[in-house]
Amino acid sequence: NNEYHYYWTSPIAAVAPSLTNEFQCLQHLHHHASNNNNNSSNTNNNNSSTPSPSPLLDPRGPSLWMGTSSSGTQCHYDVADNVIVQLYGTKRIRIYPPSVGVYHLHVFPDAHSKARKSQVDFDAYDRRRICGSGCSSEDGNVSEQVKNKLKFPHFDNIPDPTLDITLHPGDAIEIPAFWFHHVENGQIPNHHDNTNTNQEEKPILDIEDDAPSVSANYFSLSQPMMMAQQIFQRASLHYNMPQLIMHEDTARTKKRDLASSILRILGPSLIRGLNVVEHGSEEEFIRRYLLEARYHPLSQSSINNEKDEQDGSININNQSNGKLSNNEIQSAKDLVERILPEFHDLQQATTNATTKENDEKKDGDDKGIILLVALHLLELWAVELVGASSVARVWKEALLS
Repeated sequence: NNEYHYYWTSPIAAVAPSLTNEFQCLQHLHHHASNNNNNSSNTNNNNSSTPSPSPLLDPRGPSLWMGTSSSGTQCHYDVADNVIVQLYGTKRIRIYPPSVGVYHLHVFPDAHSKARKSQVDFDAYDRRRICGSGCSSEDGNVSEQVKNKLKFPHFDNIPDPTLDITLHPGDAIEIPAFWFHHVENGQIPNHHDNTNTNQEEKPILDIEDDAPSVSANYFSLSQPMMMAQQIFQRASLHYNMPQLIMHEDTARTKKRDLASSILRILGPSLIRGLNVVEHGSEEEFIRRYLLEARYHPLSQSSINNEKDEQDGSININNQSNGKLSNNEIQSAKDLVERILPEFHDLQQATTNATTKENDEKKDGDDKGIILLVALHLLELWAVELVGASSVARVWKEALLS
């Protein structure tokens, strides 16, 4: 049926336990990657390397992935390291660094059922590129492009993927945790017609690749994931400022007023302390890459166009902090100061993981991982204070107060 695509996955142990041993090679690939990363950062004075601990493999074991031609997985990131081996057919994978996810991919909010996935319909943009100037309003492509640009303003200037590869049987790839990847099975654009330089480059569909795809993968827990979980636990307002977590019967307006006051301190202070955006642009970063990127496409209302009545960024030191006491204000600032060293440790760990034996930097993206974790924490604080359904509204109030 041309209207439907089918994609199925399951741990191998659940459907064919006798085959589990056949896929131990995936475990060895994780060991190989772990040792390579360790050799790059743990050399001692005798120029020898310390053996790295075994990777913490998914207890479910390896999994099978089967999909009909043209099925796929929307661009997303995993919090675990992922090794994929292609068994049958083809699989195209476009890989983007974490920072591209922050700045361009309009990721679903973390409390959403599709968390970690991009909200952008890659297929809509691919149809535009394939048909080139041949797109017409009759088939809805033109109006679809306009809607996409309005809904996903950050995506239109997305850079090329770091890696755009087609896996064939016997090929394997490792995708690090927090790196975004868009997966397409079977019939895919895998080479281009560059003969006419006056027209947009048009991918050509290779009909020989129009077949189902079968692959196997094995996840292993990543150090950045475990460090991020520790940050979330230690930064929880339930633990640090329980007096601010109100009961459900508290008046909604009172709850939001107090929440916006505390977020007005926590958010900009965290982004400023990470030193990953230009000084003075912390509130604009939150407005643009939390509200506009993640919540605006879902609400269909332009948060970014509702500007503060005052020009310039908000100076939290000159704002009224609502009903917060001086002790509560100081507690919020102290909380940020306590967790900043853990963010810096996370950044150092991700930097070490992308260094070669000769200390030459690879194309790492430690800043992107830091920003993804920080945005998650900004959402977590709001969820703790007002619930998942009011995150966008309370952050908007915090930044416009």
